[in-house]
This record gives sequence, C-alpha cells and structure tokens, in this order.
Amino acid sequence: KIRFKFLRRFIKHYSWAHVIALAVLAAFVLLRATDSQPVQLLRFKVFDGFQQITPRKDSNQPVVIIDLDDETGRARDIQRFKLTEKDLIRS
Repeated sequence: KIRFKFLRRFIKHYSWAHVIALAVLAAFVLLRATDSQPVQLLRFKVFDGFQQITPRKDSNQPVVIIDLDDETGRARDIQRFKLTEKDLIRS
C-alpha cells in the first residue's frame, strides 16, 4: 500500500489523461534514447518525406564534397591528416 502512495497522490492531483500522456511521453523518450533500427528507419523516412514535400533551397555558395580514401591519397601522394583548410578551399 505504501509503494503506490506517490502514484495515488499524483492521480488525485492530476487526471488519468495526464498520467496517460506522461506514460506516452516516457515511452517516446525511451524509444528515441534507444534509437533502434526500426526507429532510425522511421526517422530517415520521415526526413526524406519532408525533403520531398519542401526541399531545401539552393544556396548561392558553391559546395564541394570531397571523398578522399586511403588509396586515392596514396596515389596522389597526400599525407594523412596533413591537409589544411587552405588546401581544401579554392579561392
């Protein structure tokens, strides 16, 4: 009887709707904290859907993505982690 004293006091002060809402919120927080594969897949699908509905606007600043692996670095004689920001930015 003593164990549920806090719960009884909480339910007496708040309605069952508050308790249910708190439980649902706790469940969502727990799901997000674990970030299991189904949750992650759902997050990615929702993000992709939002991007299709309202895509990002193109920026005026050009962006260059560099995919530099070890093999390419050796072929071009680039030392690992020796690239500076000046090396990567074209003026």
